[in-house]
Amino acid sequence: MFKSYFKITFRSLLKNRLSALINLVGLTVGISTCIVIFLFISNELSFDDFNTKADRIYRVVTKGKNSSGLDYEGSVPSPMAEAIRNDLPELKHVTQLFQPTDYQILYNGDKWTQSDIAFADSAFFNVFDFEIIASSKATLLGTAGEVILTESLAKDHFNGENALGKVFRLNQTEDVEVVGIMKDLPVNSHIQFEMLVSFPTLSAEFVGLDIFSWDFNGGIYNYVVLPENVSESRINEGLIALRDKYKPISKNNETTYFLQPLKDIHFNQRFVEDNITYTMDSTYIWVLGSIGIFILVIACVNFINLSTALAIKRAKEVGMRKVLGANKSQLSLQYLSEAFLITLTSALLSLGIVERTLPFINHYMDISLSISAVTQFEFIVFYIGLVLVVTLLSGLYPSMILASYQPAKALKTKITDVNSTSLFLRKGLVGFQFVVSQVLIIATLVIASQMDYFHSKPLGFKKDQIVTLSLPVRDEGKLETFKSELLKDNMISSVSFALGAPTSNNGLSSNFQAEGDDSNMNAQIKAVDIDYKDTYGLDLVAGNWFTHIQKGKEGYELIVNESMTRKIGFTSPEEAIGKKIQFGINGINAPVVGVVKDFHMASLEAGIEPLIMCQFPPFYFEGGIRISGDNLPAAMAHIEKSWEVVFPEYVYDYEFLDDMLSKNYESEQTIYNLFKILSGIAIAIGCLGLIGLVSFLVNQKSKEVGVRKVLGASVSSIFLLFGKGYIILLLIAFLIAAPISWWAMNSWLSSFAYKIELSPLYFVAGILINGVIAILTVGFQSIKAAVANPVVALKDE
Repeated sequence: MFKSYFKITFRSLLKNRLSALINLVGLTVGISTCIVIFLFISNELSFDDFNTKADRIYRVVTKGKNSSGLDYEGSVPSPMAEAIRNDLPELKHVTQLFQPTDYQILYNGDKWTQSDIAFADSAFFNVFDFEIIASSKATLLGTAGEVILTESLAKDHFNGENALGKVFRLNQTEDVEVVGIMKDLPVNSHIQFEMLVSFPTLSAEFVGLDIFSWDFNGGIYNYVVLPENVSESRINEGLIALRDKYKPISKNNETTYFLQPLKDIHFNQRFVEDNITYTMDSTYIWVLGSIGIFILVIACVNFINLSTALAIKRAKEVGMRKVLGANKSQLSLQYLSEAFLITLTSALLSLGIVERTLPFINHYMDISLSISAVTQFEFIVFYIGLVLVVTLLSGLYPSMILASYQPAKALKTKITDVNSTSLFLRKGLVGFQFVVSQVLIIATLVIASQMDYFHSKPLGFKKDQIVTLSLPVRDEGKLETFKSELLKDNMISSVSFALGAPTSNNGLSSNFQAEGDDSNMNAQIKAVDIDYKDTYGLDLVAGNWFTHIQKGKEGYELIVNESMTRKIGFTSPEEAIGKKIQFGINGINAPVVGVVKDFHMASLEAGIEPLIMCQFPPFYFEGGIRISGDNLPAAMAHIEKSWEVVFPEYVYDYEFLDDMLSKNYESEQTIYNLFKILSGIAIAIGCLGLIGLVSFLVNQKSKEVGVRKVLGASVSSIFLLFGKGYIILLLIAFLIAAPISWWAMNSWLSSFAYKIELSPLYFVAGILINGVIAILTVGFQSIKAAVANPVVALKDE
């Protein structure tokens, strides 16, 4: 029986080649899209799942206040780990992680810049399940000077030798020995590094400042494993008691600590400032999943529409089968088998397409999806379920329509069209395609405008023609020599050394107290030199810039931003001049000598926070070099030459500031790229369906068109005959798509502190683009019918 079903199916598909091809292409593209989205979502949802204790691992995080409300930080002060071990002994596994800026590596005359470095203590592998594949010690990371390398790093820089026991120099200050090799970290780990150095290696001398006080909160992360009989709330209470003991709360200081579940880290957008954490807004997961379903439904809609439209041509076939004894269930099963065969073929083709296109998708989207995931149990279940669901969605209703025909009417060709319910459904499904297409087009336009806004909005400083580079040392003499070498060429207009550019990932925060106020509040701290204002084009609104170059630990001067003056309570920037501020870096207590206009210190997703700037050479981790003139290659050559003169033992590496700032919006760019792709796919599949439907209608009404042509009908009137119904559907779809798009895009934009306004032009553009595409699709087939010779259509009459 099934053999005959498949024979008949093949004959039917060959007879209706166009509709079969449209269905096959549409379903293949739709299923391929769903597979890619499934792989993406699975990868995102699997973050940190490889840890066997994932459900009991927590990160200790900080909650405080800033000018725009609550402030969340993933890092905590360095003494926190020891305090937890002492005061909360029920927590047996407590580890701390520190991930600083780039460090230089020197080994056997070979030197390179290593960016993915982390420092961890001996409890690290009691918390996380990163696999050690070779080690020279039973206990790792317990003493200073130990380092563990990933397998890839060991191969890349040790020429295939056994890296264990090798000694190299870290940042020209510390000799470290390789005591372990570990497997490369899973891509779905929120912690990423290639080199893990023992925490005891850290010292104030090595880092260049004292990071080991309760007043310093700069990039040290604590993780704990909760015992099965201890609740999260119990530990949170203990952390509050611990804060009161070591860092007593004061007026207006609401800093506290609490536990954040490991599985929450990847999706929690409150901690996006963490430089070790790649986060993904969980809303995007739902949105992408929904879009994948809609695209698949659009492909199924094409199948349903074409099948119900072609039902008239198959009426006699149905009548003959019923006369010969076929019942409804047999007929339904026959036509479901056609849907199954097309769906299965599409699903098999999709696997090949995904395998071929995944490298391009990974490159374009800057993600790391692997085709190997298709062998996992979850994917196999998803894949089988997808084939069955698509078969039922696309084949069930058409099979019921065909099976319901009465044989007498079918054999007498009394059936001229499907019933009104089918016709209404077909129009409704086309309208649904228009709704989805318009929503995606409007969303793409809004996201594109927001991305353009990110790149064009003034940031409060100059970002063009500035080269940034990491400084290998904080030696004031060498830095001054480097600056002098750079300024020997008039193509270099200004040079500044600082913790980082005005907007950068390098940042510190500290509690501060203003003179005459016992309130203990929080502010961002930026170490800058005397040339910072001119290099980055900052604007003073009150007072002066630094009056002298800072030497030693006396005579500090402070520059604050406008947000800082408002935070303290001044009604004007001028009031802040001369007032002293004390904060937790080396206990600095110094007067404010100037106020700068607010500038953006982070991406436009975040508001501008209170800022204190001071000259503090131990924090000069980055150089900013402003280039003047048009001879960029010559200027870059001079910068490299100056580097080789002062830092010959270090690797020269640089980045343009505007390129670095673009990276702040990588996740938004990824979403924008996704919407462009998915919008194009949805529109393409919808157009395929329209081509099939209009082709069928043109064929069905060929004699009517011939008569109209003989009676003098114009090309435009023939176009309206076929197109006016779709234009009405397009307008109805817009009335549905507009409020959906407004709500979705308004919700998305609300997550940004600085954003565009939702203009009606986006919605008008959405319907116009969708309308032009639909009219071109319908118009091509309509005009082809309109210009055809009417004699051909009427010759049988």
